Amino acid sequence: MMRGNYLNRGGKGADRFQKGRRAQNFFPTIIRLFKYMRRDLWGLLFSILIASLSVILSVQAPKILENATTVIFDGVTKSLKNHTAIQIDMTKVESILLYVMVIYLISFISGILQQSIMTRISQRTVYTLRREFKNKMKKLPVSYYDSHSNGDIMSRMINDMDNISGTLNQTLIQLITSLLQFVGTIYFMLTISWQLALVAFITVPLAMITVRIVAPLSQKFFAEQQKNLGLLNDQIEENYAGHAVIKTFNHEASAEKEFAKRNDNFYKSAWKAQFVSTLIYPTMRFVNNLDYLAMAVIGGLKVISGTVNLGDVQAMLQYTNQFAQPITNISNMLNTIQATVASAERIFEVLDEKEMTDGIPVSEKVADESSKKAVSNLGATDKTDFINFDQVAFSYNENQSLMTDVNFSVEVGQMIAIVGPT
Repeated sequence: MMRGNYLNRGGKGADRFQKGRRAQNFFPTIIRLFKYMRRDLWGLLFSILIASLSVILSVQAPKILENATTVIFDGVTKSLKNHTAIQIDMTKVESILLYVMVIYLISFISGILQQSIMTRISQRTVYTLRREFKNKMKKLPVSYYDSHSNGDIMSRMINDMDNISGTLNQTLIQLITSLLQFVGTIYFMLTISWQLALVAFITVPLAMITVRIVAPLSQKFFAEQQKNLGLLNDQIEENYAGHAVIKTFNHEASAEKEFAKRNDNFYKSAWKAQFVSTLIYPTMRFVNNLDYLAMAVIGGLKVISGTVNLGDVQAMLQYTNQFAQPITNISNMLNTIQATVASAERIFEVLDEKEMTDGIPVSEKVADESSKKAVSNLGATDKTDFINFDQVAFSYNENQSLMTDVNFSVEVGQMIAIVGPT
């Protein structure tokens, strides 16, 4: 006789009853992800080094071009003042422009080189993750597959892995270079005119407020999008695999209805995620345009008053765009990073699952000692003529009972199957 309530983790389709997740352990997940890049540490450091070189050179360009503008401006104003033909030192201008061209060329080559290195590192890292994921799937108990949909597992293996690959390939280095560009731009702006630099700095608090509001919402919606994508993949995989069964039992209408429901849920969550994430860029561009306008007006007034020259204003206008660009990039990258961390958590959830053990698994949640004894005696048909199942209850999930008060007997030699709606 067997009496008791046997519980297992999850539940068939348990994910479909969960709310949209967000990254619960942001920094621990990032640290764990970086551990997979340890064997490529030197390549990563070299990539960061050449990317930093590229940024440092490109940030210097407006400061150098300022000299060319000043040479042209001084030549024109001197000629107008003396009522003579315009005389500009073109040799000096050409040397400055050639120097800037070399800087941009080195920056371009450095960018290609670091991108090539990061592509290799990201692919090796994701390859290691995929290999561990595949090996883990071989060691998971049947209860895990019974409590998780095939579509959700496929989504973690494919979509979440692609998210991580894209972030490591593009976003990681861009985040570092954007920070360097931000700091370098501030430095050169302060060396030109600290008064004009303050005009650009006014937009920083507004940018931070925008990120503070949008980033958490975007993270939440991206996590929900990935969850709904997994459910949609589950429906598609199940329908294709069981196409003959659906046709045989005339379940086309119900299958279409369920697909439409999941597709609509995915559409809504994806629309929210993409809409919220794209709010940052136009907002930051609007703020930057206001800043650019203020810099042009105030800079022009200072040129008229003689406190700064035209070359300084020209450089400050360029730096104003460069100053806003890393803020905008970082804001957009934060959304990508949030989505990637959520994807990494979904993968690590699988890697952290308990593996199969030898023998008959006995749940820690078996109700009483008599139930444990009954489970341990399963298969002892050589000592008894039958096994009674008396008021047995079963569920994968405490909140969703699958069997309640089930009673039947199994005689020696019989094969019994308990078939549910799935």
